[in-house]
Order: sequence, then structure tokens, then C-alpha cells
Amino acid sequence: MSSTLKLSCGLMLLAAFSAGAQEASPYYIGADAGLGGNYKQDGGNGRVYLGYQLGSAQVFGMELVNAAEAQLYKLHFRADTSWSGYVTPREVRVDGSALAWAPTLNVSDQVAIAGRLGVAYNHANVRVPGSAYASTYTKVAPLASLGASYALSDNIRLRADVGYTQVKIGYKETTDHAMLSTGVSVGF
Repeated sequence: MSSTLKLSCGLMLLAAFSAGAQEASPYYIGADAGLGGNYKQDGGNGRVYLGYQLGSAQVFGMELVNAAEAQLYKLHFRADTSWSGYVTPREVRVDGSALAWAPTLNVSDQVAIAGRLGVAYNHANVRVPGSAYASTYTKVAPLASLGASYALSDNIRLRADVGYTQVKIGYKETTDHAMLSTGVSVGF
């Protein structure tokens, strides 16, 4: 288990146990994992994030909570390319960070529609499987997601979403990357 994931899990547990003794705070942390890819690629992803609720408003009789999030994530996928009938497999590992606006529309006391819209910085290492040599590419890209969350308590929410970003995987090649993630967020 990576040290980032261990740290994130420890912080979430600490926040969960301490949250019951205090009033609601605008801060939350979360972690999720899932699958990623598109019609040409497949792989996995993981993300940790820290959010701050900026305020709320009423929209169609429902509460819209606006938040800002800072995210760190990892993507790992295979992106094969075809040149004149010859297929070149490539393994892509991405370390990314993002800042996002994260609105949540509370449909009921427990169910909410959640989204994210922001900007990401992606650092990709691309290599042919089995090769020690890797090419490195960076890209500032859009980040967006849409999903839902379910409140287990006042401070703990289960989340699922479909996300999107772009990753540069060649000198002139950028790929669209979709992510399906599930996870948990904890208010503290």
C-alpha cells in the first residue's frame, strides 16, 4: 500500500472519530479508486482530495453546496497505437494534481448529485512494456466529473462518479481519459 494511501486512510479515520464530538465543519477529505480508459485504453485510477465548502444556496427548492477541492491522483493505463497495421503497446503512468469547483445538489437528506469542474496538471511516463526507457510528457488539462453521493451520517458520504481529463502520451498525441470511481469522503 502506498504511503499516500496509508496517510489518507489514517486522516479519514482520525476525522471520522473526531467529527462526532464537534459541530459540522466546512472541511472534508476523501479517497476513491476505480477504472479508467476509453475505447483504445484500459486501466485503473486512485485519488485523494481535500475540500472546503464555500457556502450554499437554494436551487429549485434543493440545497446547492459549493466547494473548492485540491486533488492528487494516479492513473495507470495501457494505450496501444496502430501505425500501418502494426500495433505498439504503451504503458502510461500519470501523477496528477487538480484544483476544482465541486458543487453538490442535495436531492434529499441522504442523496446528492455531485460534480467537479477544474484544471489538472498531468505528468505522464510512457513506455513500451518491458522497456526500461520511458518518455515523459506534461499537460495542463480540463478536469470534469458527474456523479452521486449517499450520506451514511452527517460527516461520511459514499461517492461514485464518472470523470474526464486529458493526458499527453506523445510528442503530438493527447488522449481523452475517462474514469469511473467510487470512494468515501469524511467531513471534519
